[in-house]
Amino acid sequence: MEILDGRVRGWEYEDRYRTRPRRYRHLVRDPHILSVEERESLLRSLEIEGRLTTEEADELGEADVLVRGRRREGEGDAYLVIEVSAMVHTEDVERAAERAAALQRALPEAEVLAVVAGPEIHPMAAALARGQGVWWLKDGRVFAPSEIPGSSPGM
Repeated sequence: MEILDGRVRGWEYEDRYRTRPRRYRHLVRDPHILSVEERESLLRSLEIEGRLTTEEADELGEADVLVRGRRREGEGDAYLVIEVSAMVHTEDVERAAERAAALQRALPEAEVLAVVAGPEIHPMAAALARGQGVWWLKDGRVFAPSEIPGSSPGM
């Protein structure tokens, strides 16, 4: 029952982060959540151009949320690669970091941020996020990697 409850909560949080672009306005200007079609079009074109391997495109296609916007500072495009979970674990941080790194290699002219999102973050995941430069979104609050507490606030 606990596993099922965790999955349902995870789906609920994914839905929140897939449908509310305002959550990302502290990370990018003019955030736009890519639809399935927009995501596939972007990844397909990057694969055709040789900027992504098939495996990298497939992996990026599995990201919970992809957001396109404009850099907060300066000009140019910015992307967020987001993994959402009711409890952020090390695997979520690793996936976000790896997927964002692949997109950054494919789009070197853009700013690409790895992001995990959810109401709680495991202390080991928090340490990994700080070390790998992964941002954390908690119910609309943004934590830069260096600001992520050792444990979830309110835990």
